Amino acid sequence: MDVHRRSMLFATIARQMEVYLSAYDFVLTPTLTRLPAPIGTHSIDTDFRTFRIAVALYTTFLAIINASGPPAANVPVFWTEDGLPAGVQLIGRFGHEADLLKISAQLEEAAPWIGRYAPSFMPELPQLSNGAV
Repeated sequence: MDVHRRSMLFATIARQMEVYLSAYDFVLTPTLTRLPAPIGTHSIDTDFRTFRIAVALYTTFLAIINASGPPAANVPVFWTEDGLPAGVQLIGRFGHEADLLKISAQLEEAAPWIGRYAPSFMPELPQLSNGAV
């Protein structure tokens, strides 16, 4: 398929998504289809097709949104016993980014995640004089 036809295909998908989303304030999906894989599970050192297929099994809900372009946000709303974040993807209507940011902020207020990191991503944070991070 040539570049022009591929571009037209993505434009068509975006228009179809715009029509679909216009009926809703937001659409909510899981961010991933399963909990995050341990670091190093998927490597770009393999051939790209193998890598892409492996990653696609986790990101099923993300691909069409990335391809079609509506505003979306990943919001971590749950943490496993091991401290791994599990998120939801909020998808808004085209041109309604402000609404998406507002509801994302409301979710953050209801389930704060500031200062929470997956165990293997915990940065070294400086201690303030009052002991806070």
